[in-house]
Amino acid sequence: MALILGDLYEETRARFQLTLIAGAAGLRSPMRWVYVAEDYTTSDFLRGGELIITTGVTSGGSAEWLLRFLRHMTAQGTCGLIVNVGQYLQESDISQEVLDFCNQRGFPLFLMPWHIHIYDITREYYNRIFLDARRSEEINRAFLALASGREQPEAIRLLGENHFPPNAPYYLASFRFPAGQAPKLLDDERFLNLLFSRLLHVSFPCYLVTSSNSFFLVCQHSEPAAADDAVNAIRVRITKAYPGLTCLTGVSGQLRGLTALASGLEQAETALLVGEHRQLPVTHYENLGFFKLLGAVSDPDVLRAYVEEQLSPVREYDRKHQSDFARTLRLYLENNHSIQAVAELSFCHRNTVNHRLHLMREVMGYQLDSPEVCFSLLTAFRAEEYLQITGKARSEQVSPS
Repeated sequence: MALILGDLYEETRARFQLTLIAGAAGLRSPMRWVYVAEDYTTSDFLRGGELIITTGVTSGGSAEWLLRFLRHMTAQGTCGLIVNVGQYLQESDISQEVLDFCNQRGFPLFLMPWHIHIYDITREYYNRIFLDARRSEEINRAFLALASGREQPEAIRLLGENHFPPNAPYYLASFRFPAGQAPKLLDDERFLNLLFSRLLHVSFPCYLVTSSNSFFLVCQHSEPAAADDAVNAIRVRITKAYPGLTCLTGVSGQLRGLTALASGLEQAETALLVGEHRQLPVTHYENLGFFKLLGAVSDPDVLRAYVEEQLSPVREYDRKHQSDFARTLRLYLENNHSIQAVAELSFCHRNTVNHRLHLMREVMGYQLDSPEVCFSLLTAFRAEEYLQITGKARSEQVSPS
């Protein structure tokens, strides 16, 4: 969750006599901290999402100073500026150029009269920030607990109180970066602020769940297209902020309630792994075809045993003779028993392919004229591929040809 600058403004404007004079388009920005600044050269210490307060004590009453100040602060991803007018800066010092700058960038600019103490407003806002941070941590932990598959009635109750009903439909999307990049990014508050701020524009409940080395998105909606919109919003923001960074995404099928989040995370991560194998940036679990059935097998030992049962004759033959008959068999099954297609794909003569198929029938006992046998063998190849992609194959298992 995050505090929304516009909500905070509406709730406290009367008490602190705040007046919004420009940048109203940015009121939906999240506010993560309050920072009192009088020198724009200190802007490098900012992490993004701060509401800045200034008296302009070093300005000398210069409108040009305020414009320079704004340029530095907006460059650091801050969410707005309160000018404490009446002592060092007057309302008349705020030029049209300053107003235009804030309006063009959707950067809220507020005035607060001098007699309002900065201590009072910062204390109020800090208290709200701390409460929101605590609630966000609780929600994040609740989602992580449910995604781990543990029974968590308290987590379900907490999420229900925060716009995530227990029995509503959900989608879950898992994101992955290249090895070594995710932990660094997930420790970067600017990065997280970019993602959270983009989700504020989604019209249905979403939550970005983070852990030490990964993150996933939970969307409360019944339509897959809506979840896709939220996923695309995240991906576009990442691509724009970090050009060249690869972000793989896997999206689950529809989940019936919060108790299905664990299976949803498994679906999303399976889709992500298959997408990585197929070199696809976004992969939906619903589009995995036969892999969906394989993923429904809870015990990978069942799949391993099936692969061993079906493919051990050809695998053993290949090991013994240093050959690649398994690849020939797989191509034969995948290409509708076309000898010509197998020959072209394996760069072999048709006679070589026919000879290999003859040996498979006579030596290995494969009844390749039987549709049932061929289906069983092709299923075994698909299961073997699935185990390899998802990392569930035994280390000693031979990789698919």
